[in-house]
Amino acid sequence: TIFLLDGSSVKKPKEIDYFDIIGQPTWIDFATIQVKLVMRADLFFGDVITLPPSATRLATQGAFNTKKDKTSFDGNYVISNIRNLGNYRQPDANSWCTIIDCIEQ
Repeated sequence: TIFLLDGSSVKKPKEIDYFDIIGQPTWIDFATIQVKLVMRADLFFGDVITLPPSATRLATQGAFNTKKDKTSFDGNYVISNIRNLGNYRQPDANSWCTIIDCIEQ
């Protein structure tokens, strides 16, 4: 399948839940990050996604240490590459995942 994108249509960003992310998003190239998610069938090449800033919303800053519930990246990204990996003999989330490469919008 060949996809052509010229940016003339505006796509509504798809929300990525904090608990769908496996590990931390990482840099893989200039202005490109890679995100590992639990297996998703609703994401496609060219879609816009929104990464969450954190898992919790606190009323006060000093309630408890929030460093471990934040992701390295947040905001909107365009999917430039996507692949699904599955191993039918393994029940863990690491064996059934979607890996996406994204460019900052």
